[in-house]
Amino acid sequence: MREGYVSNNNKSIQHVQVQTKSAVSIMQYPAGSNATLLPAEEPMMRSATLVMPPTILRDNIRFPPPPRGLEPLSSLKKASVNHVQNSAYIPKSNLRAIEEIDSIKSKPNRKAQNQDSNWNVLNGSLKCVPDHYILERTSRFIGNTAASVISARISACLRARSIETSFNDDKAKAKCRTMDHVKFIVRLYSGRGEYNHGVIVEVQRRSGSSPTFTKDCTAILDAAEVSCSTKPMPQKPLCPVSDLNCIKDLLVKPHFSSKVPVETDATESSFGLLLENRLDANILGMDSLCNLTDVQYTAIDVATDTAKKMFSSENQEITEKILSIIRDSNGISVDEDDLSIESPIYSKLRSLALTFMVNILNLTKIDSNLINIIKSQSVFDEDFVLILVGCLRNSQENCVDASIASKGLAILLSSSFAHDTKSKVSRAGGLDVLYQANEHGSNYHLLLSKGTESCLSALSA
Repeated sequence: MREGYVSNNNKSIQHVQVQTKSAVSIMQYPAGSNATLLPAEEPMMRSATLVMPPTILRDNIRFPPPPRGLEPLSSLKKASVNHVQNSAYIPKSNLRAIEEIDSIKSKPNRKAQNQDSNWNVLNGSLKCVPDHYILERTSRFIGNTAASVISARISACLRARSIETSFNDDKAKAKCRTMDHVKFIVRLYSGRGEYNHGVIVEVQRRSGSSPTFTKDCTAILDAAEVSCSTKPMPQKPLCPVSDLNCIKDLLVKPHFSSKVPVETDATESSFGLLLENRLDANILGMDSLCNLTDVQYTAIDVATDTAKKMFSSENQEITEKILSIIRDSNGISVDEDDLSIESPIYSKLRSLALTFMVNILNLTKIDSNLINIIKSQSVFDEDFVLILVGCLRNSQENCVDASIASKGLAILLSSSFAHDTKSKVSRAGGLDVLYQANEHGSNYHLLLSKGTESCLSALSA
């Protein structure tokens, strides 16, 4: 008999339990100096994954019908199996709407394209200011701003102010020309030394009026530092000369003369300068006529009187001279290389001639008698419409003339002889030209964009 065995059953069971417990404790906690602690036995964790049967088998499964009254609605029932989005069931009625949305998203967003910058200058392409080079006073340092951000801001400002610009990304240079024929250059330089954390913007005037350049330069430098605003600039109406504070309190001395006062003709000197054989004299005469026919700078009666005198039989030579300037580009032989933005004197005369003719067309909205005078002239025939369409066709090279031509064409399309003008424009292929000019203006020139939109809306009316 084994040691410790007791005949009594209860005592034997209790003795076996004690021996088992002591054996387990010895295995877990062995005695001795080199004893190693054994880890306690733990249950092994197992996982189970529930997997749905394949599609072929899943379609063949027959589920019992739902209880009565709990059937799904007809609009929620799946019509067919499709895998358009994440292998999910989509009703056929919704597939058509999804396809239409996808087609709209796939089309290029014109508005997003127009918001892209026309001038992309990288910091790596910038050069420091050359040694012994004196920056213009019309320059500004902009710190902690990338060159690409600054160039994008300047590009948006130039477009909003309708400034014709040719960009050069590699040289970080932009050649600009305003509607007033002011030419200037915008350059970006990388700062160095204590200014190595920013970009230097320099605006340098080449030719043109200083007051006009000052306004544009201030707007460009402000836009380079802060994002340009898309709101239109408020235009304050001009103050009459008699209300100026400098001469308001002056006493007018009576003028006594034995001679009978003679009425002076405001157009006499302008017509005389226009008939000269010098470009500078022609520009002065044409600029004066533009001011005399612009209601923002002169009285309405003076403007309409100037327009009527231009179409009189006595000034037929003046009319032919203006048409030759517009049609034949001044009628003077000039090299083709000079017929660009780099020849301001040559292009300025033609732009002033176009502006003068558009001002006369604009006066027809004020004086109805002037419409009959214009209809009797051979000036506004099909040839003049072709000239306007030709200016719009050349919009990518000369946005200034194209914007002026779009304004004049919009007036003709909305006047009393709009039907004849529409037929002339269609014969000249003007519809495609207007669409191309509008696309170019929406990217580079705001006035051209608005003028072509007016023409397109008048054609569709």
